[in-house]
Amino acid sequence: MRLTSILGLALTLSPALQALSIDDAYRRLYNFDFSGSRELASQYSEANPQDPLGPATRGAACLFSELHRMKLLGKEFMTNDDNVKNKPRAMPKEQARQEFLRAVADARQLAAGRSDVRSLLTMTIVTGLERDYAALVEKRFRASIELARESQSYAQRLIAADPTAKDAYFTFGFNEYLVGSVPFFLRPFVKIDQVAGSKQVGLEKLEIAARDGKYLKPFAQMMLAMFYTREKRPVDSRRHLAALAREYPENLAVKEELERLSAVGGSQ
Repeated sequence: MRLTSILGLALTLSPALQALSIDDAYRRLYNFDFSGSRELASQYSEANPQDPLGPATRGAACLFSELHRMKLLGKEFMTNDDNVKNKPRAMPKEQARQEFLRAVADARQLAAGRSDVRSLLTMTIVTGLERDYAALVEKRFRASIELARESQSYAQRLIAADPTAKDAYFTFGFNEYLVGSVPFFLRPFVKIDQVAGSKQVGLEKLEIAARDGKYLKPFAQMMLAMFYTREKRPVDSRRHLAALAREYPENLAVKEELERLSAVGGSQ
């Protein structure tokens, strides 16, 4: 009976829905069309109920939407760490919070106990989303470090299962730069497996994700643009912002930051 029902559902899906790719939801996400991304991710999950990447993508759209609402995705966020540290704690809208938690819980449930590449990729993404939500939205640094360790573990398993899954390098690079940004006397408390705390190594690994990644490639470019700005390397920052602006022309935050950096000019 279950097989019959599933086959019946597949036959009744519209051709457009059957052809829907999760890539479409990510394109909307990186164009900062968060509601459109959530809707496409939901439609994708309806057509592919066993794919954990569907709810993970919905969670990504929820997180980006919250960060945008809190003004943490524009020039204020890219300029330096103090703007993030000193920003007053802004409690997330409860509906948005519940939607995010539901999305990541659904993704975890579907990927739980599975060791296929799709599930490992999902868990790498989901734990990274939870890390960022804990750190940036809820200001729970200790929880974010625990999630960074979990994300590192899944990324290691992902790259071992599929060496071409370069999205794993987003996690490797982000965690490396994160630990490298922590004051030296606090580093013993933020140990992460195979992370030495070198900002330069973190940037190099993020460059791999920005060049060869798939779903996290644009996110890696955004992070590199931010980190290079903080490292006083505006040429490299503009390089990534220009690539993002070409690929995602509807993203006004990227355009504004690129224009700002270009106005500053110079080749330092």
